[in-house]
Amino acid sequence: MRNDITGLNSIDILKINRELYIKNYTRKFNLSMFDFLSDLNLDSELGTIERPLELRDLKGLIDFRDNLLDFSSKLSSLSFTEFFADFSSKI
Repeated sequence: MRNDITGLNSIDILKINRELYIKNYTRKFNLSMFDFLSDLNLDSELGTIERPLELRDLKGLIDFRDNLLDFSSKLSSLSFTEFFADFSSKI
């Protein structure tokens, strides 16, 4: 996610990683990055009252998640060549 190709804000990625570390520190079953992304929506309150996340580009993260889901479904239904052509047209 930190690659420039994603277009995501590096500060947001670091904040999410920190939040996951804090949440997973005491859990028996760890949350993954995708678990975190699946709960995102434009009006979500992230973090806690004492420590809000205040992400800079929430819409960008939501778009990234939606693209990931789209690519995942296309990967299972298209040939590799068709998938790669579709993927390269979006970057």
